[in-house]
Amino acid sequence: MKKHLVPLMFLVMAGYSAAGAQPPGYSSSNDAAQRINITGTIGIAQVWGEELKPPSNTPRAIINLKDALLRWTDITATVENHVLLGKSDIAIFPVLFISTDKAFQLSETEKTNLKEYLKNGGFLVVDNAGAAQDNGPSGASLIQMIKDIAGSSRLEPISNSNPIFHTPFELGGPPAGSVNEMQRVGTWPDGQPSLIIPTESKTLQGVTIDGRLAVVYSNMGYSVKWNADTGNDPQLKMGVNLILHALNQKK
Repeated sequence: MKKHLVPLMFLVMAGYSAAGAQPPGYSSSNDAAQRINITGTIGIAQVWGEELKPPSNTPRAIINLKDALLRWTDITATVENHVLLGKSDIAIFPVLFISTDKAFQLSETEKTNLKEYLKNGGFLVVDNAGAAQDNGPSGASLIQMIKDIAGSSRLEPISNSNPIFHTPFELGGPPAGSVNEMQRVGTWPDGQPSLIIPTESKTLQGVTIDGRLAVVYSNMGYSVKWNADTGNDPQLKMGVNLILHALNQKK
């Protein structure tokens, strides 16, 4: 991978105070206490394929991730919103984000490029924006894509002890996605829900290649949460952790 095309000035953390999910009433005035002493430069890519298209209802997801990096770190990020999988220049990005809510197939050229990208140390974050539909077409297509490009490696659950849940932000495990935050249990006679309780979070899955975590698959709808204006700090911190994982691998 041509690392010189993406200059990384990754410095050791000097100390930070960071929490996972924020309490009710949290505001951006607390950001100074959240700030992490990390400096760098990174290009963040939202990728497209001949059939693969990002969801039309999450246009600010990657932009908000970039803003979160600026908000909590000194990393300068640029966003490329239309990077094509069929082009060889995907190699310049240390992390690629793939998200969709529709069925698709990759071309052979796109599969070959992604295989080479992973082989050469790239990091892929894959989010099912159609996760609200159990066993839906977008999830099936994304899982098939991962099988096509991962060779003999397989998707496996990612342990909550994995550094992606602890560095730089201590999250303890995957934050709730857009489809698994609350569950209605029972109804009153008038049809209104009688109880609303938190649901169990899903588990992130990953592919390990040559001893490193190379692919993260989220059946959580994180891109939907990243696109939101408020109430998504834990999910944005998960995104920051994933980006920092990519930088750690390339430093």
